Amino acid sequence: MDEVWRKLSGILKDREPASQPSREEMEPLPPKKKMALLLMVSQSESEPTVQRQNLRQARAHTKTMLANALHRSP
Repeated sequence: MDEVWRKLSGILKDREPASQPSREEMEPLPPKKKMALLLMVSQSESEPTVQRQNLRQARAHTKTMLANALHRSP
């Protein structure tokens, strides 16, 4: 599971400007939240409908994270 999380973190880091710290450096996810995200992803692999819903939720969450990061930057 840590490997999946590292891949997701790497993808997000590639999308952020180099001058800004990564989200993990700013506020690391609590272990329970991290596990919930990983479980959501693993469940979606076998359920196409759930997978689409999770993808929409993940995209919305990513947009919110990026908007918050841009709002916080000087």
